[in-house]
Amino acid sequence: MPTRSRTVWKQRDDGQFDCRVGWKLNATGKREQHRFRLGADLKDAQRRDHLLRLMWHRIEEADGTGAVWSDETLELAKLAARGTVHFHLRRTLDEGVVPYVQRVNRLRRTFPMLAILPELEYGSAFGFQLLNTLEKAFTEAEVNLEARSAAEVAAFRRQFEAAPNKAPEQDTGPYLHAALREYIKWLESEYSNPDDGVTAWGRTQIRQVESLIDHHADEKLAKIDHAAVEQLITYWRKRPLRKGSKTQRVSKKSSTHYISALKSFFKWLHARPAFGWRKPENFDDLKTRVMALDAERHRQILPEQVFSLDELKLLLKYADPLDRLLILLGLNCGFGAAESASLLVGEVFIRTPHSERHKEMLGVELSPTDSFIKRIRRKSGVYGEFLLFAETTKSLEWALRERQKLGLVKPTDKLVVNTNGRHLDKATSGGNPNRQIPNRFARLLKRIREDNHEITALPFKMLRKTGGDLVKRFSDGEIAGIYLCHGQPVASDDLSDVYTTRPFGKLFAASHRVEEYLSPVFST
Repeated sequence: MPTRSRTVWKQRDDGQFDCRVGWKLNATGKREQHRFRLGADLKDAQRRDHLLRLMWHRIEEADGTGAVWSDETLELAKLAARGTVHFHLRRTLDEGVVPYVQRVNRLRRTFPMLAILPELEYGSAFGFQLLNTLEKAFTEAEVNLEARSAAEVAAFRRQFEAAPNKAPEQDTGPYLHAALREYIKWLESEYSNPDDGVTAWGRTQIRQVESLIDHHADEKLAKIDHAAVEQLITYWRKRPLRKGSKTQRVSKKSSTHYISALKSFFKWLHARPAFGWRKPENFDDLKTRVMALDAERHRQILPEQVFSLDELKLLLKYADPLDRLLILLGLNCGFGAAESASLLVGEVFIRTPHSERHKEMLGVELSPTDSFIKRIRRKSGVYGEFLLFAETTKSLEWALRERQKLGLVKPTDKLVVNTNGRHLDKATSGGNPNRQIPNRFARLLKRIREDNHEITALPFKMLRKTGGDLVKRFSDGEIAGIYLCHGQPVASDDLSDVYTTRPFGKLFAASHRVEEYLSPVFST
């Protein structure tokens, strides 16, 4: 694909953002990229840039690698670059009515992310109902096309002349894509905070909704009934091919997220009277289970998906103090990048013993010098407690000292920051997810390999799986689920959390055994 995804956003001297998407033919007949002006607002510019890339992708799908913007599609793209996505396409002076409506219909199919309508006069008298009839007739080779077209037009006109008080069906009303774009605006408002703007989770949901616009045709909301909603969900249950691939399907996890995004959108839409759409009666009973491929049916962690003891030794040997802290939080507490970056100062309890009542409920011997992390996992909303390794405690004490160098530290401050004091989960200036933690880990693996050591090329998140695997090895699956802060650690009992407290004492006992097992790693 000749256009690349945008990574850096910088305003021009006139305060406008711009982008180069797709190709056109210049005056000499050579291909060159067209520069689109996207306005001065960054969020609007990013949304318009994404829309242009979706349009160009549809052109490339149809025309192949030599694709270019035609005069017509370039004009549509310019409108999209200015933020216009809902408009009536003008009929040219010498254009017949039927060719005009066919052109509108063709463009609607090519660019489902735009709301392209005929001029009101023709949308009323020669709407898409007529067009569908004509196109069906045109496929019948034995019929004289011109005669059939004239006959269909005349019949359609007589239909409304005979019933003057009955207005022809209008191709107006709220459309799916317009509603999805309104939903994006709501997400931007709902998932924002004064300091960081739209949250990482909010941006993730917005990207999912933008993908829904790309994958699903634009339809009138009035036509989206129970069967249509079921069809939209089934599209993701069957896992469509990935964009640009002829063999690889969207992952099961991603499909599940898209179904969740669809259902959340329809619930939001149901609560907005202005759209005039209501959930089907059996909406909550729709099947949402995503199919699994044969190659994905194994559920256990494979040995090559976790780090070995020797590899953990190398990681800690080559780690700088911040790398070391992140590795230990991954092993000790099952923290991924999001959990480490969002850890608050007030969630760390250095050498702070539990109350006698709490100790009794835990049912495990604890030392007054033991340290803990107590927090709710943001993703699952599940409370967790973690008995800290001695090495983890040392690293956290280092982090607290570094944090205090930046000024007065409050319990609500994030503990883990970079050398500039910036949060490790703060979005980039372009609105993309923060990649500092995964990138740090990738650089650590690179340093190890450059020193002629072999180490499995696993991402940072596999430290969490390594820790979970160790906890399960020294306890059982239920305790591993508690360590990972899963919503339902007991697979066979979804009410266990309602009637009982989680057995953190058993997790603490398992943590002691894991720490002992890892002692050769800590001695490096």
